[in-house]
Amino acid sequence: MQTQPQAIRTFQCIQRTGSDEWLVAFNDRCSFHDIASKTDLDSLFSKFTTVVLIGVFDWSNYSRDVFREMAADEVWFSDKRIGVGVVCLENPAQLEAIHREAHGQYMNSNAEPLLFCFVEGRLKASLAGPQRLVEIKRWLTTYQNGMGPNKAVNPSGGSGGF
Repeated sequence: MQTQPQAIRTFQCIQRTGSDEWLVAFNDRCSFHDIASKTDLDSLFSKFTTVVLIGVFDWSNYSRDVFREMAADEVWFSDKRIGVGVVCLENPAQLEAIHREAHGQYMNSNAEPLLFCFVEGRLKASLAGPQRLVEIKRWLTTYQNGMGPNKAVNPSGGSGGF
């Protein structure tokens, strides 16, 4: 008996008809959450002490590669009790409405995708550019364990990657 090959997880950014709002659609079931509003993000904060928000572009191979690696190891995030949200960056005003400080980090960034680490609803750090999953895990656990700085930083300067 042959087994079906597992689908490669991906996402698509979709603009809601008649609005400037962008939604994330996943091609397969996963524990990650579409974040399209402040209410969506607040809901994730109510369920998890640590949240990582991934800002992605639909057209970007870097965004797709980072998402794919993270989704392939979604059990690790679940085991660590880290909530994962995905937001499309197609409309900067939407990110500003979701979280003003994250928007500020996005506007100062020169690389994508953008990862935002929140602990107890507070933005602790951001990480820009394509990163390997091992680095993302190290980065997140540093902040989850309370050892990171209290301000948003980009330790890699946007470098690193695949």
